[in-house]
Amino acid sequence: MYSLVEYDVWFNEVNIAMFQGTWQTRGQTAFNVLFDRRKAPPLATSNSVIGQPTTSVKTLLQTQSLAQLRQQAVALTADVTQVLASVTTPVGRLAIRRDFRLTNVGALPAVNDFPHAGHR
Repeated sequence: MYSLVEYDVWFNEVNIAMFQGTWQTRGQTAFNVLFDRRKAPPLATSNSVIGQPTTSVKTLLQTQSLAQLRQQAVALTADVTQVLASVTTPVGRLAIRRDFRLTNVGALPAVNDFPHAGHR
């Protein structure tokens, strides 16, 4: 089993929460599970430049507060959840595998919902 949690102290939010486990029987059948929830892209103030006429946070700070940029960064960062369960079993020199996968990308606002967005 393996797990990982990455917590962003600046935004007070979890960037990544992941758990993965594998169990193998004596007959070599392997059972795998994965749960992965993360921000995409990883949460950062620089996400606030998405859709803006600049790629500089410093430039945006001339017309917006840091608090506004942080809110904008959170709004432009999706939550992505992936779940996987699989079974692999040997059959002679081959193996049979069965997978179940589910991926969900959270909703994001249209970029032009933000001030100055879309003006290049």
